[in-house]
This record gives sequence, C-alpha cells and structure tokens, in this order.
Amino acid sequence: MVKTLDGLMARGARLRAEQQGLDKITYPKELLDRAGDLEVKNIIASESKLFEVRTNGRVGQRAQLHERITQLNEEIAGLVARKRPRTRNRAGGKGTGRGSDSTTSIWCRCRG
Repeated sequence: MVKTLDGLMARGARLRAEQQGLDKITYPKELLDRAGDLEVKNIIASESKLFEVRTNGRVGQRAQLHERITQLNEEIAGLVARKRPRTRNRAGGKGTGRGSDSTTSIWCRCRG
C-alpha cells in the first residue's frame, strides 16, 4: 500500500510539473525524505525519466509544428503572388478579358 501511495505522489508531482510547463519535477518532501529507500528511488527515477521523455517529445513536436507553419505561410505567400498578376490583367483591360493563356487553359479544362 505504501508503494502505491509513493507512486501516486510521484506521478502527481510529475503531472503538475507537466501541466505547469516546468523544467523539473518538485517531489513532495515526504517522498524525498525516503529517497534512500530503493523502491522510492526507483519510483522517482521512473517518473523523472518519463517526464524527460514527454518533455522532449513536446519540444520536438512544437518545433515540427513551427516548421509546418513557416511552410504554410510561404505557400500562402506564393499563392497570393501568383494571383496578383491575374487580377491586374483582368482589371487592366489587357488581352481578351479572359485572363492569361494559362488561366484560359485551366478554365477550359475545368469546364469540361
């Protein structure tokens, strides 16, 4: 029963640290007082390792998401840049009013 309580105290400390975005776990004093006990030592080591793995995973995932945001912003900028010349062509009254040859080609293919 004591082992279960020790495990729950350590897990609670880890989850609080994760929730608050802390760099390290602050274990309860009553658990640290018995850190010399092999079972308590193993419990703390296990929760600390899990904390490290989960934290590193979130950091890696966050980096991937930031990279994806950058890629999508570049894609959006490219699409906006491609759209501008077509808009100017139509507004400027150049050509037949149906857009550039490539626009007309795409338009014809889409219509079927």
